[in-house]
Amino acid sequence: MRNAKAFATVSVALVLNGCVFFSSRMPVTGKICSDSPQNAIMTFLKGISEYSLVILKMMVLDGVNILTVFGDGSIEQGRKVVQSIVDHPEIRRGNEVDSVYSLVAMTGEGSEREILIERRAQVMFMNENMRVEDEVYRRSFRVIFHPLGHCILAVRPIDAGWIRMVAPASTR
Repeated sequence: MRNAKAFATVSVALVLNGCVFFSSRMPVTGKICSDSPQNAIMTFLKGISEYSLVILKMMVLDGVNILTVFGDGSIEQGRKVVQSIVDHPEIRRGNEVDSVYSLVAMTGEGSEREILIERRAQVMFMNENMRVEDEVYRRSFRVIFHPLGHCILAVRPIDAGWIRMVAPASTR
């Protein structure tokens, strides 16, 4: 019983004072989102590609609104960032766009990484010509992970928008 009290006292002191592993802004959690930051990003991108809130929520801490991850804690800012990630000008013109996102590169160490994402978009033009074009874009983001469970705490765009890498690859 005495050991349990001592453990509880030390645990509370570590939480209140901050542990070596955590900054004062780092949430304390036992959730394991992934075995590595790279796998966390790859799963997260699958969630974006599939518009799957279930997959996205698997990669963030329990109870966290996914929009706040993109908006430095602000739901409204997060909504704008998410819109900039999934939006494509052809959607607003009434055409269909199917996008797949993949990880190209990851740099950095510890809980903060810079990632380069590739977006492969297949645009289906719905006018009288009915054609399909493949497009490739890239964009950099800064991602902050929880150091123990690799949960994604924040996603911040570095580039202002998607950068087109190649001209339309094919017309069908």
